[in-house]
Amino acid sequence: MTKMNVRLNIFLVLSLNFVNGQGLDFFGEELSFFLTKDVFTVQGIYYFANTESAPFSGFIYYPFPDSNVTEVKIFNDQFRRINFTFDADKSGVRFPVKIAPKDTVFLIIRYRQKVIKPRVEYILTSTQLWRRPLKTAHFQLVADSALHIRSFSYPPTDKRKNRDGMFYTWDFKDFYPAKNFIIDFSR
Repeated sequence: MTKMNVRLNIFLVLSLNFVNGQGLDFFGEELSFFLTKDVFTVQGIYYFANTESAPFSGFIYYPFPDSNVTEVKIFNDQFRRINFTFDADKSGVRFPVKIAPKDTVFLIIRYRQKVIKPRVEYILTSTQLWRRPLKTAHFQLVADSALHIRSFSYPPTDKRKNRDGMFYTWDFKDFYPAKNFIIDFSR
C-alpha cells in the first residue's frame, strides 16, 4: 500500500493515551461520500462519549491523503465551526475537543479531494485503535451517472438510481472493520 493510500482517509487517529487514559469513547459514524470523475467528497458525523465523571479536553488528529485536499470544514454538535491547524505538509488537521462529564457529542468533518486515479479508499481499520467496535456505522455514496462502479470492498446494503446517479447504502452494527472501504470505478 502506498503512503498516499495509507494516509488517504485514516479516520480520526487519536493517541491511545487519550483513549485508554481518559474515558473517551468513539461509538458511531455516519459517512456520506460523493464521487465524480474529478472529486471525492467525504462528510462524516462522528459520535463520541465521555464516560468519566471529569471533563475531557484533548486534540484529535484527522489525516488526509495528500495536498489534493481542497476544502476542509469541521463543526461541533452546536454547528459552530471548529478552528483547526494544518500540518506543515497539509497531510492532516488537528483540532480541540471538549466534552462534559458523562456527555455525548458529535463532530462533523467534511473535505474534498481531487480524484487522481479510478480508485478511492477510506481507511476504516484505524477503528481498531479504539479497541472496540463501533455500535453503529452508516455509509452512503452518491456516484455520478458518468461513472461505472466496478467493485466495493463491502457489498452495499441497498442501491438505487436517482437523478444524480447511483445511490448506495451500507449499514453496520458492532462494526470492527478488518478491511478498508474501497471503491473501484471507471470513467
